[in-house]
Amino acid sequence: MHRVRSVLIPTSFIIITAFVLLFFQVAHSSSGRKWKKPSSDAPIFQGSAPQDILTRGTLRVGLTPGYLPFEVPTPTGELIGFDVELATEITNAMNVKLELVSLEWEDLIQSLISNRIDIILTGMEITEERKQTISFVPYFIMGESVLIRSKDSAKIKTYNDLNNERYSVAFVKGYYYSEQLAKTKLPNAKLVPYSDIHECANAMGSQLVDALIANYASNSIVMLKLAPEPHTILPDLLTENTLGIGYRKNDSELGIWLTTYITKIKQDGTFNKIEYKWFKDPTWFQSFFYTLTQ
Repeated sequence: MHRVRSVLIPTSFIIITAFVLLFFQVAHSSSGRKWKKPSSDAPIFQGSAPQDILTRGTLRVGLTPGYLPFEVPTPTGELIGFDVELATEITNAMNVKLELVSLEWEDLIQSLISNRIDIILTGMEITEERKQTISFVPYFIMGESVLIRSKDSAKIKTYNDLNNERYSVAFVKGYYYSEQLAKTKLPNAKLVPYSDIHECANAMGSQLVDALIANYASNSIVMLKLAPEPHTILPDLLTENTLGIGYRKNDSELGIWLTTYITKIKQDGTFNKIEYKWFKDPTWFQSFFYTLTQ
């Protein structure tokens, strides 16, 4: 599955994004390293990261801006989003500085292999093809999802409940996963194709349809856009795709560190707080687009 980018970003902002991308370039190579495995009960992980990162004092994180809510530049050039905040948490735990390296999507893996960056953290799906070249630490489950109005949640608990002619379900025409899932999973519902996710969001907001099939990130942004009217993403995804933090295959120490740390913050609730902030709380979204219009 290919990730969907520039979700609900106005045309004017796409121009701003392209301009901001010109400002991010970095090149560096890493050397050999010593590594101390963090203890499982350690309250923090400072001092336990691979030695070359500690010596340099920075973690170079490669990402491709423009994928809400994972990473997107503000008009001032600041990068914000779920992945950016997660990267900040990682570098705080390492006690090093964060260096965000903005790259074209097609250049990410080669930049990692050539030591321009230390990790890729940008909503990248783990695939067998990519695993032949780099290694991954799984961190997020994505997939096709169903968005409904919260007031309907008592009668629509799963997507199967929508498989009825009295329900209208929107999807983006031509987007293979959503369209095929709508046709195969909900053959009895009234399926309503729209040209893009913007039109789908407007249809939901105008109550022209009862539900929307789209990937989890897109539905999250639609949900934030339609606030304060409450909407709900059904808990069961129609498909599941695992996103991963990419690292070099010979960087096994870093892979172990990241695996241990991601496990820790998922257990202590830190990860869930970051996810809630960027996928479910409309505060940042409303502030972000208010700034764009000033």
